Amino acid sequence: VSRRAYLRTAMKRLAKLAQALGIGVLIFGLLFVYMTREVQAAITFDASANNQTTSVSSFGVQITTAGTNLLVVGCVGLRDAVDADLDVTGMTLGGDTMTIAREDVSLVDDFRTEIWYITASSTGNYPMVATLAGTNSNIAMAAMSFNGAAQSGVLDQVNGIAPGAGDPRITLTGIAEGAIIVDCVVLNDAADITAAANQ
Repeated sequence: VSRRAYLRTAMKRLAKLAQALGIGVLIFGLLFVYMTREVQAAITFDASANNQTTSVSSFGVQITTAGTNLLVVGCVGLRDAVDADLDVTGMTLGGDTMTIAREDVSLVDDFRTEIWYITASSTGNYPMVATLAGTNSNIAMAAMSFNGAAQSGVLDQVNGIAPGAGDPRITLTGIAEGAIIVDCVVLNDAADITAAANQ
């Protein structure tokens, strides 16, 4: 199965997660890139998992990983009317600290999205846990793992967009050859997301 087919499946799962966050039309997009080293094989999809809930200050999802040169990514979408609560203060995988790659927030619309990642993690079944600044009304999380990723200097580019109606569009230029692009879209609507032909 091709890398694009794996990513298409992951995008569809993220789209279903997004439907948990309410009504109206509000879109967040976050995008970042990991590149392989020339001596490594191409990055391949390993596994994914997702979960959602309401009224919590800490939340997690279990993911089972396998393979070598692992990259594990977490996408979190939050909704809450209290601005001070609308933040992820830390994220772990099996107790190991993850690193934040991107965050976008609209305090007016009470939404926030964040992407976190970790490399060189052990294989097996582990909890990915997000600690929040306070109790959030709605939270959704997706976890994805990949094999064959560079284990240091892995972050190539990041970009994101502010919330708004219509199709989200994000531009990256000069992406390194052999990179993989991971995006996180939180949709404040019951609508579905259709992947483009090259996704």
